[in-house]
Amino acid sequence: QYVLDRDGYTCQECGKKNVQLEVHHIKPRREQGADIPDNLVTLCRECHRKADNGLVCLNNRNGDRSKTRHATQTDIINGRICEYLTENGIPFTKTSGGDTKAIRQHFGLPKSHVNDAVCISLFYLYDNGADVDDVSIPDGYLMEVCHAKGTYQRSQGQALKKSRYINGYSHPAQQHHARILANRSKCKFGFRVNDKVTYNGRTWFLCGVRSAGNCVLKDIHGNRLKTESGKSSKTVNLKGLVRVSAATSRMREWVKT
Repeated sequence: QYVLDRDGYTCQECGKKNVQLEVHHIKPRREQGADIPDNLVTLCRECHRKADNGLVCLNNRNGDRSKTRHATQTDIINGRICEYLTENGIPFTKTSGGDTKAIRQHFGLPKSHVNDAVCISLFYLYDNGADVDDVSIPDGYLMEVCHAKGTYQRSQGQALKKSRYINGYSHPAQQHHARILANRSKCKFGFRVNDKVTYNGRTWFLCGVRSAGNCVLKDIHGNRLKTESGKSSKTVNLKGLVRVSAATSRMREWVKT
């Protein structure tokens, strides 16, 4: 039913509607074709017969992909890790998603990767005899975001083209290579991209510094400071900022849960 609705109850080969429609496997089952929507297509009875006889060529929509392939790979890796830890005498505790969910619900925590990691660590304590009421949940976590050192020019102006040509980069490939490696410091009025600053009592990071003395701010999650309408990024004057720390290859901030 999902495939019929997705295709608008229309034959995807001839475009007919209001006729008897059938669901066709692009990669046949005899060739290990999966029963997933990407491998199914809506055809009328006539086009379906042509497809079965090889008279219609349909685009393969990754029909050989299995829904559970990623889960199978995870199980294999999980087994290898457990074998390695056991052979080397390293103690470990194996948990499941149900264990994590039970601990998360006990403490009333919302679903997130961070909270799941906390609950997994708590399960190790419970497994070793700790009382659930003796454990306290931290009020936050230290988030770290890595980024490239410096920024690079991605467009080539006429002045830069002329400069490259004069300095011997006459071949277009050489000009392109030199252009990509052209580094820009982006230091304006003592501020640099990714500097940690405070604005209106909140910590932000600079994601755009302009020669006019304005900038754009973002939080540790990459969300930009918006205007009151919320439709565009808010431009802030650099004079109203206080720098907490200079830009590094890692941005760190304590995030409260």
